[in-house]
Amino acid sequence: MAFLRQAYVFSLAYGLSAILVATTVIAQTAMPLNYLAMLHSGGLAVWGSRMFFFLWRRLIKGKGYKDKFKALDKTPRLKRLPLILSTSLFYALLMSPAPYFASSAAATCGLWNWGSSSSLVSSAGLTLMAYGFWVEALADYQKSTHKKVATTGQLWVQKGEWTKSRHANYFGEIVFWIGSFVAAAPGFGRRPIPWLAGSFGLAGIVAVMLSATKRLEKKQEETYGDIASWQDYAARTPALWPTSSTIAKDAFRALIIYFVCWMFPFEITNLNSKAVW
Repeated sequence: MAFLRQAYVFSLAYGLSAILVATTVIAQTAMPLNYLAMLHSGGLAVWGSRMFFFLWRRLIKGKGYKDKFKALDKTPRLKRLPLILSTSLFYALLMSPAPYFASSAAATCGLWNWGSSSSLVSSAGLTLMAYGFWVEALADYQKSTHKKVATTGQLWVQKGEWTKSRHANYFGEIVFWIGSFVAAAPGFGRRPIPWLAGSFGLAGIVAVMLSATKRLEKKQEETYGDIASWQDYAARTPALWPTSSTIAKDAFRALIIYFVCWMFPFEITNLNSKAVW
């Protein structure tokens, strides 16, 4: 895709890579995956699908995005190969927990292993994935909706998730990938490669999000810094990480997600202890 537009490697290819990795894991795993492993790979596929179609729709209907992407085509197509290879490696490391988890005994030991520490850890990771997905998707929707009706004096969004963080979509994305790593960690076992690959990928995406936050902070300060309402919004709203009180209020959401991801399959197991997924 980067041969068509250089910027696609950081946008459309991002979501598409997640879709391809997740569907390949589900299709190619020899043994039937249990409920937790299916949720992990399925969650990755859902996240990738939303990201891909959100960016594709923004590219098609958003004002000026086509021109912005075209303007970034500064490198001849053949010279883009190092960028393509390095970004592909980064995506492979970031999404490596999915295939490593699916290939482990923790993912193929039946529907559910009630009370095990691995199930508790995976459930907690899945909860973070779902919560991060929710925050990022809702923040993107709120920002896109706001842009359609924004006035000249109020170009930034300060409602919904954006009252908790000035870069709520980045916060949600970080939480999603942390959750992905945590959910798959029980499948890594004592194998060093999964731990190293997943850690490098996670550290990479956090670094990217922190860098993007810093870059946008500087741009917003230059654009809105003299506006009193922006100064007020920036003073009361954290740049990236929500306050502890905000996270505490969101704990109820997480509990609901935790119940769906953890207690629901346990109830299924009670109804049919021989069920195999």
